[in-house]
Amino acid sequence: MNIHTVFHIPTLHGKIFEGIFPMWKFAKLLPSKQTKSNLTFTIYCPNFGGNYKDLSAFLIKTRRKIRKRISLDDEFLNTHFTDTQVDELIQHGLYQKMNAREIEDFIFIACREQKLIHYNDLQQQMFAWKNIIEPRGYPFSFSTIQEFNIFKNKLKSIVNEWRLPVADIRVQGSSLRRANAKDVDIAIIIDESQIQQLKNMLFDRAKKLEYKGKVAEFEKYQLKLNRQINEGIIKNRQFSILEERGKTFMQKCYSEDIVPFGGLNVSIIINGKSFDVSPYIKF
Repeated sequence: MNIHTVFHIPTLHGKIFEGIFPMWKFAKLLPSKQTKSNLTFTIYCPNFGGNYKDLSAFLIKTRRKIRKRISLDDEFLNTHFTDTQVDELIQHGLYQKMNAREIEDFIFIACREQKLIHYNDLQQQMFAWKNIIEPRGYPFSFSTIQEFNIFKNKLKSIVNEWRLPVADIRVQGSSLRRANAKDVDIAIIIDESQIQQLKNMLFDRAKKLEYKGKVAEFEKYQLKLNRQINEGIIKNRQFSILEERGKTFMQKCYSEDIVPFGGLNVSIIINGKSFDVSPYIKF
């Protein structure tokens, strides 16, 4: 009987390796006399840039960036993970071949106080993104790539009908990380340079249609839209309507039967703001 054992070890510092490898080799990896097995093994250690000093510096730099991002947002909890756990999650991300932006964003979003993602769950979500969703190219809420493509085309048509930017539309959020996600989050990405023109269009449409003759209600709408823009997100209820007593954006989506199982949430996200968080699947 031939047995080949593979050890996947994300990080190995030289002294630790020297200390434990002989124990594995001689105490645990010798062929058993009783089974007369031929046991071979492989130690797999990913290349993190050539030496352990580079890895250590990367861990420190990335951890500091994550801590700083969390500290700047009141909705996030900086004590959710210990430094050791953050370092382990970073290394887990590297092992999954995630880029630095993905690693930072995964750990960052896990610290949102209202939706905390625990250590083991986050590891599983990192694995799901890199090994299931990213390779196949569509979220958990869809059965096939064909089904997802039909959804994309129909939604893009509605976005265009509402005169919203269609150049950069993406799936983001939990449907890219876990199978039991409640809905599919869609981000219409815009740059700072597009904000004023978009705001003017939404104000004009809301004033003429949804809030026609309703001065106080329109002023509340203006305040809400400006507040959301400052936060980096415009929620779909602020997209207004296209005709008097017409459908809202989401009512149109439901009437066109494009909402995937579990639900749909569409927002405009300002590039580089706190809601601009990977992973993404672009339309």
